[in-house]
Amino acid sequence: MKTPRKTMIAGFAIPLLSILFFGVSLRQTARVPSPADWEAAAAIVRQGWQDGDVVAFMPQWAQGASPWLRGLRVDTGENHDWYELSKAARVWLISSMNGRGDLPPEGWTMIDSRLMDKVDVSTWSPPRDRTLAFDFRGGIDKAVVSRTRGKTTQFCSNFKKNRWFCGQEHPWLYVGQESRDIAGRVRDIIWAHAVDRAVVEALWREVPRGTTLVVHYGLTQRAAEAREGSETVFSVLIDGKQVFSDTLKNDRHGWFRREFKLPGDGTSSVAFRVQADDPQSRQLCFTADAWK
Repeated sequence: MKTPRKTMIAGFAIPLLSILFFGVSLRQTARVPSPADWEAAAAIVRQGWQDGDVVAFMPQWAQGASPWLRGLRVDTGENHDWYELSKAARVWLISSMNGRGDLPPEGWTMIDSRLMDKVDVSTWSPPRDRTLAFDFRGGIDKAVVSRTRGKTTQFCSNFKKNRWFCGQEHPWLYVGQESRDIAGRVRDIIWAHAVDRAVVEALWREVPRGTTLVVHYGLTQRAAEAREGSETVFSVLIDGKQVFSDTLKNDRHGWFRREFKLPGDGTSSVAFRVQADDPQSRQLCFTADAWK
């Protein structure tokens, strides 16, 4: 009896495919960096390190080099935030298996690149067409924080651990520095949780003019997933005049960006307001920077 042709082909194909996949698996395994490879990459970074630098990884598991980078500033976010990274003097990018991630966007300049057997180390300079004139998060101590209910305004004067409290310390009712998971990565932000029947305001009185104000804002991942509370209103005021307002539904995900011109000389006051009819889990966060 003759063996059917399809059966014969399958009989040959299955072993061949098994050998092929085994070979691919061996090749991929051979490309995985060893501890010695990560240590060598970290040594390159340390040798050229300068104040103001930061290390990023591509893809995320290239953080295998982290144990040899202790004491240096590293960005461990799964997704790169090239806006925040642009505040650094330079970015060291440690990558493996051809990166498998997003390279710096247009405007960045590669200063140097070291191609090793299993790990690559490149150094990048952010766009130099602007300079950071004021960082609101870094200047949180200069903020004037208040809560207004009707015609009554309460100023928050208890400043501890880079947080403004209205009265006694509270685990979440404050305005201050925090790090939270928002839109796919942990971000360094200004936390401004909505308060029951009140408008929360954070005001900076002396922001340099002749700059562009860049504002980012959004709900935390937890807040958007919880879907509790009501809509949250986030507003921006310049010299007492409202220039922007957005109403965020209680399940709205994202890290949103807006820009505003601060023309002229001298300084302007810039304020941010947060309010919600039902503040349950209304964890509103923002950052702001003035660029010259």
